Amino acid sequence: MKGLKYLTFCLSLLAIIALTVRNGIQTLSFRKNHSDQVKNKNTISTSPEYGSFPYVSFYDLRGKQFKPVQNGKSHLIIYFDPDCDFCEEKAKILADYPDEFKDIQILMVSSIEANRIKAFQKKFHLDQYDNIVFLTVNETQFYNQFQTLTIPTLIVYGKSGKQVEKIEAYVGVKTLIKLARASKKL
Repeated sequence: MKGLKYLTFCLSLLAIIALTVRNGIQTLSFRKNHSDQVKNKNTISTSPEYGSFPYVSFYDLRGKQFKPVQNGKSHLIIYFDPDCDFCEEKAKILADYPDEFKDIQILMVSSIEANRIKAFQKKFHLDQYDNIVFLTVNETQFYNQFQTLTIPTLIVYGKSGKQVEKIEAYVGVKTLIKLARASKKL
């Protein structure tokens, strides 16, 4: 009986290891394919009507294509996932300090289903701000344009439409507010 339990345990452990290795190989394959695509693409494509702002097919939560407008405002793109604790912190900062961000167009972008994004938006009451837009994007296209899938990622464009900062790490309240203030001057 002990031998059978030990055998079952070993087979279960082996199955877990096999699945982990398979998932790791798939992840490496995904990254290699995207890395090859990026190597063949020397620059981020831009749309003439957006100046330096990269052209990415963003969609609003109803599925309609959204085109950011370069209207002399700074833009902050936040690539997020509704299940990410750090992303929730960013949403809380936006909700708690709306005056710090009122002159910045904020694009909350995710490759998750629109209904989950909408629930996130409502949870933090961010649907009440005209300058905060929630959008969906194709994950592969986002990666090709910004060379990242790190969640959260913050990408800042100054008033001129030129990218001034890309942060793929945790950013606290003070840093996010400093970033917002600095982007208004660029």
